[in-house]
Amino acid sequence: MPERLRLLLGFACLAIVLGSGVVMTLFTLRQASAQISSADFDRLRETVNQLVAAVPTTAITTTTTSDSTASPSTESSGRVVINRATLAELDKLPGIGQVRAQALLDARATGPFIDLDDIRSRVPKVPASVLADIAPLITFEE
Repeated sequence: MPERLRLLLGFACLAIVLGSGVVMTLFTLRQASAQISSADFDRLRETVNQLVAAVPTTAITTTTTSDSTASPSTESSGRVVINRATLAELDKLPGIGQVRAQALLDARATGPFIDLDDIRSRVPKVPASVLADIAPLITFEE
């Protein structure tokens, strides 16, 4: 997952967790007959709404590809079909680069990859951490 998207999702989750925590605390205080004025409650609720609204969800963009425009090595879901991907497509995967992409192509020349363990055993230049990063971005389907 790209670092910027991961950071934005983290901020969104943080805002939601903080917002819901404040609201639940206020609700619990109110239910327990704690002394909190209606004005204080409304002011805190407005602050929570501002926190949630401040999350830059518009910065998160997604691109969709229809089946007719998808390349032969990319599924309509956007995942790269590892057994048909070109050097350029492999190079775009996080942590791969041209050297590892070429190593993947060389290993694939002996036969299609079956799963991540198959890549791990046949392409030692790709560390386990990189395989974990690209796992949700690739597929082995033909």
